[in-house]
Amino acid sequence: MKKVSADFIRQEVTRFGAVVAQTTIFHPCGLRLHSAGDVLGLAHAKALRESLVDEVALADFREDPRKALGIQTVPRHQVVPGDVLGDDLRSHRNEILLPAGTTIDADNIGRLQDASVLAVSIRHRQMSALTERAKLYLAHCPALEARGKDTGTRVTRVGTQSVAGIRYLLIPQAKVLVSIEDDLLRIFLVNALTSEGHLVADHKTRTDHVKVIEAERPHVIILDLEGSEHVLPEIREMSDTRIRTILVCAADGRSAKIHNALLAGANDWMPRPPNRDVLNEKIQGCQGLLGRRIHLPPSLPAERRAGTRVERKGGVGLKDPVLPKPLPVPRADLINVGDGGLRIDYNRPAWPCSWAYTGHGVHPDHFWYTYSIENPLGRDLIINYPGPRNEALEKSARVVHVEPRDDVKDDLEVLGLKFTEPQDPSPGPTPPRRMF
Repeated sequence: MKKVSADFIRQEVTRFGAVVAQTTIFHPCGLRLHSAGDVLGLAHAKALRESLVDEVALADFREDPRKALGIQTVPRHQVVPGDVLGDDLRSHRNEILLPAGTTIDADNIGRLQDASVLAVSIRHRQMSALTERAKLYLAHCPALEARGKDTGTRVTRVGTQSVAGIRYLLIPQAKVLVSIEDDLLRIFLVNALTSEGHLVADHKTRTDHVKVIEAERPHVIILDLEGSEHVLPEIREMSDTRIRTILVCAADGRSAKIHNALLAGANDWMPRPPNRDVLNEKIQGCQGLLGRRIHLPPSLPAERRAGTRVERKGGVGLKDPVLPKPLPVPRADLINVGDGGLRIDYNRPAWPCSWAYTGHGVHPDHFWYTYSIENPLGRDLIINYPGPRNEALEKSARVVHVEPRDDVKDDLEVLGLKFTEPQDPSPGPTPPRRMF
């Protein structure tokens, strides 16, 4: 379980107006406060304060909340008669001394001395008070309101098991414009986004896109790939391109048209029709490009990095060994470095395509796409950066991801690089020499 403070939720709700729960939210006593897809607004933030709720718990990847909530850990010597064990108490031989749910009394308290742990998990001693606060919040919590426009179809949230490798626990509520002529696909996307807690508007015809965008003012626009070649340049000619992201829905086997759509103004694409995990990931990525991010680490089933990242300071030099002229960004500042690559940031240079970003990867219209790992005809960069002993290191690398930085007022970009040179393997044990 990821525990976050009520002040954090109130801060994010104030910043974005409303946030959407992507997982179940529990009270520390174990009562469920919100389900996935519920929208938390200013009224919910006020209810948290009035009910004296200090923190909430967000369900993590494949975790049983019954085993993680309503439990507190105390030193072994502070356990008193009347406490109830929250977990099995085992000896040094892994034998169960007292099972979970046992009430400590004068007869069995002496068995704590044989336990293999110095801290014991017990059920929260103030469970009744916590439960009363949770019930008070549910009493003050406003009723769920209907979201989005009526499409004449039933709106439900499909409760399938997530197959994604990452889960965002809280995301800002997005305003999405679905401008697709196909009735079946448009209704599917409207219902899916509405059930996920977003504000959705739909537009059927291919005309008057600019007027509809000016009226709805969406954060994300979803178009059909077929027929978008004339719409995308028209949208990108508007004055507020920095507050718009565009997704296109494409069928299989349309890689050439997808590439042209990205060059014409789209930020990303998704299959037609997308599943729930892909749709959530794309909406989250598009909002991140606009700086609409909740600074809460996502839930991961396992660590995805092969090695740890070490924060380090210093200057990084970038150059192309083929071109004689310097790159648009010849120097950058080091953020962190690992065995497989590093991350840097720099002041973004002036260039005409301020919208050319994708949620993951490198946009084909960005100048770093020439050195992207996704580009089959791309080239390697030569980077110079300080080593752990401040020695000068030079390696070749490819660009993995580029994104605008949103936590500072300066106009910065963050670049992720992956080394292309084979890394020196760590010295292993010398094999024994066989004698004949």
